[in-house]
Amino acid sequence: MNDFPLNKQKLFIETGNINELATIGQKDTYDQFYNYTIGYLEAANNIIERALKDVQCNDRYHCFNQEDRNIMISHDLSKCVLPACFLYRQYLELALKDIYLQYSNDTEANKIQMVNKTSHNLTKVWKYSKPVIEQAIELRETEYLNGLDNYIKQFEEEDPSSMKFRYPINKNLKNFSLSERKIIRLARSFRLLIFVLYLVLSNSI
Repeated sequence: MNDFPLNKQKLFIETGNINELATIGQKDTYDQFYNYTIGYLEAANNIIERALKDVQCNDRYHCFNQEDRNIMISHDLSKCVLPACFLYRQYLELALKDIYLQYSNDTEANKIQMVNKTSHNLTKVWKYSKPVIEQAIELRETEYLNGLDNYIKQFEEEDPSSMKFRYPINKNLKNFSLSERKIIRLARSFRLLIFVLYLVLSNSI
C-alpha cells in the first residue's frame, strides 16, 4: 500500500532510495541533449527487444488481411510498434538537431531560427544537419549517409508532424491515417536504422 498514490504525495523528489533515483535535469545544455537523445533511443531499443523476446514465448498471431493468409502479424509487436516508432523518430530528430547546434559554424541567431523554422519536420532539420555531416564524413561513408537520407524520407512520409505515432486522432477528432496498413519487420528494420545512425551520426563527427 505504500506505493499507492496518496493525496499530496510528490512524484518528483530530491532524495530517496538511491537505486530508484534518476536525474531529469542537467545544467549543461549538451549534456541535457545527450540524455534526451540516448534516452529515447535506449527506450525504443528496449521496447523492441522485449517485444521480440515475448513473441518467441507465445503464438498469438492474426492474419494481415483476407487476401494473403500467409502473412501473420504478432499481437505483441503490433501493440509496441507505435510507441517504438515515435521514440525512434524522436531520437532521429534530436540527434540531427544536436549535430547542427553543436558543430555548425552558424551564429546563435541562425541556430535559434533553425529550431523555430523546422519544428518537428525531419526533412527541414535534415537540410541543416546534412551539410555538417558531409563535411565530417569520409567519402567511403557516403553510402551510409544515403541510407540515412532514405530513412528520414520514410519517416517523413508516414508522420511529417510527429503526431501520428503519438495520437490516434487529430484535433478535429478524425482518425490519423498512416497511409495504409503496413508490415514492419521490426527486428531487421530498426536494427538497420540504428546501424546507419551510429555510423553516420556517432562515428563521423
